[in-house]
Amino acid sequence: MQFKASQQIIDSNQPPTSSQPIGHNDEQFVQPQMPSGAGKAGGMFAISNFDMNDLYHINTINLDPYTETYGLHFYIQYMGGRLPFVFYKACDEHGRMAGYLMGKLEGEGEQYHGHITAITVGVDFRRQGVAKQLMAKFEEICISHNCYFIDLFVRISNKVAVGMYSAMGYAVYQQIIEYYSGENSEDAYDMHKALPADKERKSMIPKSRPVTVAEAFGEFY
Repeated sequence: MQFKASQQIIDSNQPPTSSQPIGHNDEQFVQPQMPSGAGKAGGMFAISNFDMNDLYHINTINLDPYTETYGLHFYIQYMGGRLPFVFYKACDEHGRMAGYLMGKLEGEGEQYHGHITAITVGVDFRRQGVAKQLMAKFEEICISHNCYFIDLFVRISNKVAVGMYSAMGYAVYQQIIEYYSGENSEDAYDMHKALPADKERKSMIPKSRPVTVAEAFGEFY
């Protein structure tokens, strides 16, 4: 059984290193802030933990060219509402899933950070602030656990996503050569957003040249 999700390198299937409760299992309705000229009016969305039953609805919000199919276990390891894994969904007032975010806390010392593994918004809910609200919720968790920064990977051809992340305070830290492999191989931008723990904003100092996957992951892991 396989499902679609935003394309990322699949992380190692290690068990959580912490059993701390995330502390946000309750649904929270949020009103997205719409940028000027954003098109559709924003609605009310409930942010809550993703569970097994939600897997039956995941394909309906992954209908864009920047998605990849993963195995069931990849999603299950992020469920349960316990750190270091985070898996949120956003639903409208009718209970329809508008989008989801998968992330985790990882690294040590000044490399302790939040990593956004995947974030996807359904076609019918674009330009309504769904991604912004999901990422803001993840940022709250990262700040509360003293992470130094948040990072994510995005195809360099995905100009819309790069622009959106830039508007949220992310910047290109490095370009990773052929991060996305296979038939549609492509380089990725590793984008960072410094958090309050990174007082000197070291995590935002960009690399001077593109790096290989081995170079990039050898540094952080």
